[in-house]
Amino acid sequence: CDTGVLGNLPVVHVFEEESFEGIILHRVELPEDGKLPAVFRVGALVEGEIDWERRFLNMQMHCAEHIISGLFFSMYGGINKGFHMGTDYFTLDIDFVDELKASDISKEHIDAVERAANRIVWKDVPVTTKYFLTREDTESLPLRKELGVDEDISIVFVGDSASPDDCVACCGIHPDTSGKIGLISIIRSENYKGMLRFTAKAGSAALEDAME
Repeated sequence: CDTGVLGNLPVVHVFEEESFEGIILHRVELPEDGKLPAVFRVGALVEGEIDWERRFLNMQMHCAEHIISGLFFSMYGGINKGFHMGTDYFTLDIDFVDELKASDISKEHIDAVERAANRIVWKDVPVTTKYFLTREDTESLPLRKELGVDEDISIVFVGDSASPDDCVACCGIHPDTSGKIGLISIIRSENYKGMLRFTAKAGSAALEDAME
């Protein structure tokens, strides 16, 4: 989630709960006296500010995951089965079910994906989201992963929507061009439940890692 400040108090978590349908809840860090300031009275208008540096890094990492997953799929038939974002890294679990198996994937395969991913960054292609009412409306799209919903579908395209570098259903946030990712780095791979788990960095986190 986004963090930042709300009424000058640090926002540490933003979430939803079923019992508060349609309401977005913000958890803030209380001042030393443990009391909410008067500005938080019921019905008051409170100013907030997103931590943009954190949000932009999340956008960079999320879009980098799209690109890497799309390349493992197009180059080696690998299917993304899991994705997690940490504070400055992300992991993706790729299941290889085509001619190549997880045990066949070498450093050369991974290096080829990393190079191809950064070429997509350098091309600075558009990253766009298009919305579709039903599953049937998406049947002509080159989706790399089967849809998990039947209606109100958002599809993210990396590159030209007619021939994209990646095309998948997603409701996350991304920069509007691939160039804004800056840099993509796959830093390690490991066996995980018969798949390969890749740990990667992007944007400022990848740059800081490269500078160490």
